[in-house]
Amino acid sequence: MNPTSICSSILNVQHALLTLGDPTGAIYKEVCDVFLDDLPRMTQLLNDSFDDASLVPVLHELANSLCAIGALNSGERLRSLEIQARKGAFIDRMVMVMEVVDILDSVEKAVKKWKDLEGAW
Repeated sequence: MNPTSICSSILNVQHALLTLGDPTGAIYKEVCDVFLDDLPRMTQLLNDSFDDASLVPVLHELANSLCAIGALNSGERLRSLEIQARKGAFIDRMVMVMEVVDILDSVEKAVKKWKDLEGAW
């Protein structure tokens, strides 16, 4: 069973490998580990942000991290939210935060599934 095809609805692993110049996947595995390790801190920063201005750096960092691991659609969605935050356009911040948390949860599950299918890193 090919983990790339199983997780492809959320993770474009092939794109990430090409972007990283990583034909063996060694760098990709490290990037995914850093993402998983950093996720609790980033989620806490997201929850602690009190206005649009404080959301911008958090959304920016999360979008970059998602794109780095190949979660391109999720990363682009967070970039869109980052642009809205820069414009001060959020009417209901809690709804936006819940959307981001749902996205992060889906990506986290996909990365963990990828790790399981690839074997113990």
